Amino acid sequence: MGSKDVLAEDEELRELQERVGTLSPRVSLVAICEPKTSLLNLDSIRVKVGMDLAIANQAGSVWVLYKSSFDCQTMGESEQHITLRVVSQLLPEEMYFSFVHAKCTGQEREGLWEELLREKQDVKPWFLVGDFNVILSAEEKRGGVPFRQADGVELAQFMSLAGVGDAGYSGSRYTWCNNRQGMARVWKRLDRMLINSAAMRMGSEFTVQHLGRDPSDHAPLLLSAVTRLDGKPSPFRFLNVWTTKSGFMDVVRECWSGSLPGSPLKVLSEKLRKMKHALRHWSRSSFGDIFLETWSPEQKVAEAEIAHDDNPSEELLLQLQEARAPLRNALRVEEEFWKQKARVKWLADGDRNTVFFHSIVTERRRKSVIHRVRRTNGEWVDDEASICNEAVNFFQGLFTEEVGCVSSDMLKVIPRVITAQDNSGLTEIPSMDEVKEVLFSMDGDSAAGPDGFTGSLSTGFYTIQTDKLMQLH
Repeated sequence: MGSKDVLAEDEELRELQERVGTLSPRVSLVAICEPKTSLLNLDSIRVKVGMDLAIANQAGSVWVLYKSSFDCQTMGESEQHITLRVVSQLLPEEMYFSFVHAKCTGQEREGLWEELLREKQDVKPWFLVGDFNVILSAEEKRGGVPFRQADGVELAQFMSLAGVGDAGYSGSRYTWCNNRQGMARVWKRLDRMLINSAAMRMGSEFTVQHLGRDPSDHAPLLLSAVTRLDGKPSPFRFLNVWTTKSGFMDVVRECWSGSLPGSPLKVLSEKLRKMKHALRHWSRSSFGDIFLETWSPEQKVAEAEIAHDDNPSEELLLQLQEARAPLRNALRVEEEFWKQKARVKWLADGDRNTVFFHSIVTERRRKSVIHRVRRTNGEWVDDEASICNEAVNFFQGLFTEEVGCVSSDMLKVIPRVITAQDNSGLTEIPSMDEVKEVLFSMDGDSAAGPDGFTGSLSTGFYTIQTDKLMQLH
């Protein structure tokens, strides 16, 4: 939960106490941006808010109050931020939080971006939350001087370099208002949460809710974590990069060999199901965690580069080149993964575009998250169980709704445009050449079907499954 100017007046302190008290025990950590009071008051404010421990940057512009169930360690700070390593039994793994209170001018914010990039996390989940004092697009502002595209470049460039994306939000579109009257009033979305790819892959869905601004000019942000695991198995997704690995075709052949009882369609379904399980196990042993596989090669390359810099001999140069080969392969696999998920077709091959693909996936995922839904009575619900129930009830009502009978007499007014010969051609069983032509014309980078397989699989083992397709034929 983050806010700005919350301690400037006693009224605002009482409001903070009430908010935390209302949400307790859900709130275990409170971050305060620009408290406008001395650091000497940190402990007294902590006690009034009901937290056990507190930490702040030296400038006193960012305070973090938290309960004893969390262990927070400062990893970096500046006048405009503080970065903490957070560990707790309530969390699936250690996380890094950067709480931000940015300056008002771009020149003053340059140092902030540099400090944050030095603290960038590639492997561990990283959350950046607070008042960034800058917006990305015209949709994040109302009133005042019209937005210019150049105004959004600063934050967009930082997000690209840091490999983070916007986590989205629910509630009001704007988090700040200057509270002036008439034409002088301006609204902006200055406060937000950014997350990296490691945070997106966690088993929890992190959501942000914009609470009411009164009495501050900034809206507090309520951060919530809802588990996405809840016992449900993750869906199978075929990765096109698998086809480039030796041993892939052997796995497919083994699954496709042998005979099973039943109709051809049933046999096809069973063998595809069998192949899913086999590919899952094979991927774990052959690829492992593709995001962690780059970590060890990067360390070895860094060590080899240092050794070669200190003693530029032919032997050490050869060792450096040998160390770079596994890293290049790991980076290629990671890029292919993000390329497939991004489904960008217009980008030509060239320099690695992992950051670009990741930003596309992050934006698509952000837009696909349902933060809350409104019931038929107008009430909003935002917890996962209620959202699921509303979705089930909606589609149950939709698919069980009684539909009136349609008179067949209406068909008489529809002219016949398909001849018997045309109809015969449309219903004719296709030849194997036509089947092959369709399979090989499929886009391997297109979205996977409901079974998790992409078009790349069909072309990859066409020769193996030809005999089964003949039986279906």
